Amino acid sequence: MAGEIVYADLKTPSGPHASSQLCPAQQLNVPWTPRWHQIMLWVACAGIVILVAVVIILGNSPCQICPVQWHLHQDKCYWASKDLKSWTESQGDCSAKGAQLAVIQDRKEMEFLKNITEDAQRYWIGLSLSEKKWRWITGHQLDQNMFQGLLSTAEEDSCGIIRGSTISPDICTAVHGWICQEDPILI
Repeated sequence: MAGEIVYADLKTPSGPHASSQLCPAQQLNVPWTPRWHQIMLWVACAGIVILVAVVIILGNSPCQICPVQWHLHQDKCYWASKDLKSWTESQGDCSAKGAQLAVIQDRKEMEFLKNITEDAQRYWIGLSLSEKKWRWITGHQLDQNMFQGLLSTAEEDSCGIIRGSTISPDICTAVHGWICQEDPILI
């Protein structure tokens, strides 16, 4: 047997369909998966990419909410009272709520306050006269250009009230409704 050559006949499929007779897993040596599994995998990957993009976008623009019965406008929450109190008592009530009397920054804000107080009642805002200068409770001086001369007739011990779209003075011990403002909750 030494030096003998052995021959073997291999029978392999031949013809135009020969390669299709083998299972795809045998051809590539990988598990076979139906075509719809592959499609679903691509759809799932695309969904994950979209979900990640949405999370990133929403993470950069937080949602703002206000407590019940408060109104959101721009970056502040507002609440209008139904009771009547003096300016000092009104500020105390706002403080107890973790807020302050409203500080009006511009005409749009004033228009918004007019809309949430739609009645003829007067409301205290965070404005008072001190040393012949109108100041907001934040310490900032009133921009007279924005509210041109509306408060020029005030006497000492005057505080600001809003009625509709008008700011006017009244003695701080008078009783009116009041408007509190606070920062919204970010979620």
